[in-house]
Amino acid sequence: MHTTGPKPWPEGRERLWIAGLLLLFALLAAYFSIAVPAFETPDEFQHLAFVQHVVTWYDLPRSEPNTPGLWQQQGTQAPLYYIAGAILTGWIDLSDFPVLANRINPYAHLGLETATENRNYFLAHSDDGWPWSGAFLALHILRLWSILLCCITLWATYRFVRLFLNPAVALSTAAVFAFVPQFVFIGAAASNDNLIAAAAAVLIWRLADWMRFGEDPHHPQDRPIAVRQGWSLGAWLGIALGAKLSGIGLTAVVLMALAWIAWRRGDGRFVIGAGWRLAVPGAVGVGGWQFQLRWCPGGGTSATWPCTAIHWRGTFGKPTSTCAGKS
Repeated sequence: MHTTGPKPWPEGRERLWIAGLLLLFALLAAYFSIAVPAFETPDEFQHLAFVQHVVTWYDLPRSEPNTPGLWQQQGTQAPLYYIAGAILTGWIDLSDFPVLANRINPYAHLGLETATENRNYFLAHSDDGWPWSGAFLALHILRLWSILLCCITLWATYRFVRLFLNPAVALSTAAVFAFVPQFVFIGAAASNDNLIAAAAAVLIWRLADWMRFGEDPHHPQDRPIAVRQGWSLGAWLGIALGAKLSGIGLTAVVLMALAWIAWRRGDGRFVIGAGWRLAVPGAVGVGGWQFQLRWCPGGGTSATWPCTAIHWRGTFGKPTSTCAGKS
């Protein structure tokens, strides 16, 4: 029978293409991670300072007014990226890191394209290169961790588009993301942006998959699919919450998607029972604990209000904070 439209690709060929795309991106990003000098990506020194604090003190940085901590404003970030980074680099001696603060250029014209001098944030030395050791080895491990997270982002992007369109379009979409220079640049940097991007991409892909499932109200595997999808949504939402505070916005996306499924199925109790009761506990279990660690310094439940609000004065002003905690 003659059929119209694009022919499906053989499964092996499709996997080979997406694997090749991810490998090519990983190699390009790895080159960026080596070629870009240490601490010359946005806030990279502060991100590593957060990790170094966790590795050294087995604790999270405390957000205090005019903090002298090297993490500066990054000390208020959600901690999941840094805890993972501490696990990856905990075996490295980071005692040399605090001294590196003396090599920060106080006159750097950050983000000023027309600057002809003082364009570097960090004063590099010849012994910073290979073989890496100490803080520089930890930095490059974190950069590789970020590259892996970006590969997850690209994979989820491909799978999301593949739900609706043919393999060629899905691969092309992933390739557009993979070879945007700024995506490669940040993807090869030590930054929690890469974790929130990966979590958001996977979450949206899984949501879209469940929304397609919601169009069939008589699917024979309703309950197992709902349970599996519910836990998946909860886990990835929790990762997003633990990666960056802006992940809270994804909670609204999840709730709206589940409400849409309930409307399409005409069965709100099913979605409440099999979706929200799984997704919400999953999100709290994976990511909710970090709010207690981050904003309740005493470790108890009496600190009922977030303890830190950071305000910036000017473009490169010093951060100040106010504490609204109460016992």
